[in-house]
Amino acid sequence: MTSTTAAHADAAAAPSAPAVPAAGLAGLLPPQRAVPRAPGFSNPVLDAGPTVDHGDPFVLEHLGVYHLFHSGPRGVDAYVSEDLVRWEPAGTVLTGAGEDHWAQLELWAPEVVHQDGEFVMYVAATRPGVGRRSAGKACGADGGDDTLRRQGVARAPHPLGPYTWDDEPLVDEWSIDAHPFTDDDGRRWLFYNVRNDDTRHADGTLGCGNVVDEVLPDGRLAGSPVPVAYPSEPWEAGPDAEQYWNEAPFTLKRRGRYYQMYSGGFFGGDGYALGVTVADSVAGPWRKETVRPLFTSGGDVSGPGHHCVTVAPDGVTPYAVYHGYVGDGFGRKVHADRLYWAGDGPQLGRGAVRPTTPSRDAQPLPPAAVHDPAVAAFHLRAWVRGDALTVDGLPVVLGGGVRLVEARHDGSSLVVRVDGAVVSSRTGRARPVLAGAQVLRTTLASHLDDEREHVLSAGETVVHAWGGAGPVECAVAVSGRARVELGGTVVEVASAGYELVTLRAEGGADRFCVTAIGEGVRVADVVLDAR
Repeated sequence: MTSTTAAHADAAAAPSAPAVPAAGLAGLLPPQRAVPRAPGFSNPVLDAGPTVDHGDPFVLEHLGVYHLFHSGPRGVDAYVSEDLVRWEPAGTVLTGAGEDHWAQLELWAPEVVHQDGEFVMYVAATRPGVGRRSAGKACGADGGDDTLRRQGVARAPHPLGPYTWDDEPLVDEWSIDAHPFTDDDGRRWLFYNVRNDDTRHADGTLGCGNVVDEVLPDGRLAGSPVPVAYPSEPWEAGPDAEQYWNEAPFTLKRRGRYYQMYSGGFFGGDGYALGVTVADSVAGPWRKETVRPLFTSGGDVSGPGHHCVTVAPDGVTPYAVYHGYVGDGFGRKVHADRLYWAGDGPQLGRGAVRPTTPSRDAQPLPPAAVHDPAVAAFHLRAWVRGDALTVDGLPVVLGGGVRLVEARHDGSSLVVRVDGAVVSSRTGRARPVLAGAQVLRTTLASHLDDEREHVLSAGETVVHAWGGAGPVECAVAVSGRARVELGGTVVEVASAGYELVTLRAEGGADRFCVTAIGEGVRVADVVLDAR
């Protein structure tokens, strides 16, 4: 059955969004309505016309509603969606501050996190300056003093604001593009972009780069930033090679490693693209394992970058939301493509070889949650309010307020997270049952994710029991010569490096199996989902 409230039939309805006050917004261009789309979608998912720029999109999901924020010359506009691809305008949620404030205009790269009972927007801004700087085909550099650009924070009680600026910037040097990250142990980190002598290219050319610093309990930074991505490759330069960019960090964790996908090149041009740098610890050392970008211009979409990663309405399938130019038109438009794990790192969209390019063909809508009781593996997401709860009897401390609880069971062990941090676990079978707290919204999906890397000799197998009778999809990364089976579907793979394989069985499957035909076969990132 399809389920968005399967864990509790009496789950409370999500509160409606309050109206955003219009006072004080005179002179701002209001957001324009996105073009309605039929079931399914094609990129771009947000294009409000030839004069509108939606650069640096970020998506926050809260209580089952997606909130999209993007850069603006005088304010941060927001859109809302229930399916991640059909967006409605929700007003301007933050404007530049008054004359004596550090944050008056060019509000760049807003990212919002819900923590400690409030919504915290990390956003860069500056004071008025003299003259204009070229932004190419993008909007965003329109009279601000670039030397005074700082990373700061604004706060609100609701995701749609209105947000109120902190009095002082968070980072007291040139800085933009903050990305908050919570690790498994609950420690909070902030990745952000700086430009100084340390971030120059090795040949001395001006450049900017990403660093990371720990966020203290009071919200300040520890003051010990370490390098994450600094300019090093030719593709990271602008068209005239007079400046380099490594910016727009977004960090994911997989198999105990940290992967930062960053944007390189000039944001106003066609050469903008996504690269990746990796580390075994948040605090580094970080290293680029490839000199090539992993996602580049293609077809009539150019300059893809400054992305974020969120999940589909099923609560488990990751999507990257990013900006890009369509044809020769002005303004960055918002696009969405599925993110896969392909053995040695993340991959945007399907394709056997990276770099991949933006999708323009019609795609199904991001999937809704499907729960098949015959499948032991599940992923439960629930927004709850209370001090504590239990997941199938496993006690979990919440600490009050509204929290996002995620319970993932792979058929043999249960792991529970609260607001991204791992808080409890146990081995054995489990049921998706919550008790002891007010449940505001839930999503329950039959889902199995084996992120391990398996090395097989000829004849050896990787097997996962499934057992569902409904449609099931799988994605797996395979290197070497092997046979992949799901239900009655069988494919053979022969690849020198990791190749992404996707299969679908309409009539369900008892199991998923990869059998090594050759020696030294590697199998990783097995993902199974009921559809």
